[in-house]
Amino acid sequence: MLAPIAAAVAYAMALATMCGRVWTGRAMAAAAAMNVATLLWYGLDKWRAIRGGRRVSEAVLLGLAALGGSPGALVAQRLFRHKTAKRSFQVAFWILVILQAAIVIAVRIRGQAAPW
Repeated sequence: MLAPIAAAVAYAMALATMCGRVWTGRAMAAAAAMNVATLLWYGLDKWRAIRGGRRVSEAVLLGLAALGGSPGALVAQRLFRHKTAKRSFQVAFWILVILQAAIVIAVRIRGQAAPW
């Protein structure tokens, strides 16, 4: 269980470091809030899946990850064992993570601080 959490924290720290500036307390709080929200939405979807309720759409789950909740999504996938077997979702999720990392790297290579 600690491995996915460690991986998510390492990923978040790497992205923050590569942004090229020190994050303010507000930016860190916003990032933490987005990741907690993402984790909770995954948990809600898993809970509804078990009970046969109305599900959270994959677009919402991927959208939360795209808005900065990728580390929280990774932890939630492992913690709840949710969306880990659905190949199409995993492909979309990892493409999103790779694109996020590529954008940060490209901005950093250009020598500018990330736009956010």
